[in-house]
Amino acid sequence: MTIELVLYCVAIVLELAGVLLTGRDIQKARGNLARYLGLPNYVYDSDQGAVVEAEAFNPTVATSGVKTVERRIGDLEQWQGELPEVLDQRERKFRVRLESHLLGDLETIRNNADIQFVGLRDYVRGTEQPKWKSYRGLLVVGLGLIVGFAGNIVSAVQSSCG
Repeated sequence: MTIELVLYCVAIVLELAGVLLTGRDIQKARGNLARYLGLPNYVYDSDQGAVVEAEAFNPTVATSGVKTVERRIGDLEQWQGELPEVLDQRERKFRVRLESHLLGDLETIRNNADIQFVGLRDYVRGTEQPKWKSYRGLLVVGLGLIVGFAGNIVSAVQSSCG
């Protein structure tokens, strides 16, 4: 058996092994993708409820007796004087409530995005396999091609020498 025949046989074996490894890696990647797509989609919900609870203003005041026009005007002026403070207090309560709900919703959105991206990163990374393992089929095919090329060189040298 001549050296070029041995090199050709080794090249064929390496190329076939590389093609089989590549096919297996493709099949494994399809399985990983199917497993990733089959994972449950977790969706976090905010427990904040409605953004604002309605607080209605009740302008009626229960009093005993009949009010005169002057007393009604006096009560109205007193209420009008207290109105800016009441409005400021309501605005502060509204802002605090709104900020807490927005922060809660933002945290919910962040959790939803994180869980999706973590799963996608794990799929893309191939569960932390080494880079050479991802390309081993191509490396074996390339090695087979190099061995085949070496067989061609040996054959060409032998035919030119002899």
